[in-house]
Amino acid sequence: MCIRDSTYTAEVDVWPEVHLGEYKGIKVKPLSTRVLKKDIDEEVKKVLDTKVENVIKDTPAENGDTVVIDFEGFVNGVAFDGGKADNYPLELGSKSFIPGFEDQLIGAKSEDEVEVNVTFPKDYHESLAGKDATFKVKVHEVKGKVYPELNDELVKELEISGVQTVDAYLDYVKADLKKRKEQEAESHLVNSLVDAVCKASYAEFPKSLIDSEVENQVKRVEEQAKQYKMPVEVLLQYSGMASLDDFKKNAEDYARKSFLQELVIDKIIELEKIEASDKEIEAEYKKIAGVKDQDKDADKKIAQVKKQYRINQVAYQVKANKVIELLKANAITKTQKSE
Repeated sequence: MCIRDSTYTAEVDVWPEVHLGEYKGIKVKPLSTRVLKKDIDEEVKKVLDTKVENVIKDTPAENGDTVVIDFEGFVNGVAFDGGKADNYPLELGSKSFIPGFEDQLIGAKSEDEVEVNVTFPKDYHESLAGKDATFKVKVHEVKGKVYPELNDELVKELEISGVQTVDAYLDYVKADLKKRKEQEAESHLVNSLVDAVCKASYAEFPKSLIDSEVENQVKRVEEQAKQYKMPVEVLLQYSGMASLDDFKKNAEDYARKSFLQELVIDKIIELEKIEASDKEIEAEYKKIAGVKDQDKDADKKIAQVKKQYRINQVAYQVKANKVIELLKANAITKTQKSE
């Protein structure tokens, strides 16, 4: 849950009444926070990947190898724009080329000439979509990955405070993964509980309220597009949206969900007579400011936060947090099977 900082300008007389569903005894399946050996191995591999070297090899190219190639593409025997490059490094298995292209280079060796036949996807650029193409490829080099050994010297290069050995590094990775899994599990639990209550609840929102929020979201994305100096449709495509209409539909769904969550939280606060004391509000300000014990700039940081967030906003956050704790305390958790 985050601090409520929105103001809605839609012309509605009153917010709708929420028909609150059951909010106690919710059954949830928590995520496991257990750190497995494979989790540690995967994390270590990510680090080793940053230290990997590509070394020229004489053996045939395998998945994961990088081939340095010249290529030119043809459709019906005619070369097409954008289908040619020289000395291009391509990692096989990266799926950065047309489906099927990389697979046909597996087994190739340096100085091989390979003819690659593919079909462009139907959603590709209009002039090539769905068409068959042939690429003439010249392989200059095949490079295999050589991973460094995880030893004390490499660990020291990572410059992690207090970590100088492999054993210490593995303990550090395990502790870090444990912390991240716990944070993920907490977020999953909270979202599951709130979603469950909202699913069991109902409110009829005025069309004017939803339309106003959608309009606000559209204005924001239009301002972003203006800042980036690109058409709105292009910016939306980078975000995975096919069109402005899709964006509006998503914005409408999000507005209904967020408004319902707010009404549900408000209703539980009312029913449970939840309050926020001055001491709790001050503690929340301190938390938002990130103030720790012995912080010399504590008063200055808290003053800055108080300028940013009004007291009623922070009071609401305190009460919303209490709602979450109430939902958690009354939830029925189903422990996952041991892994």
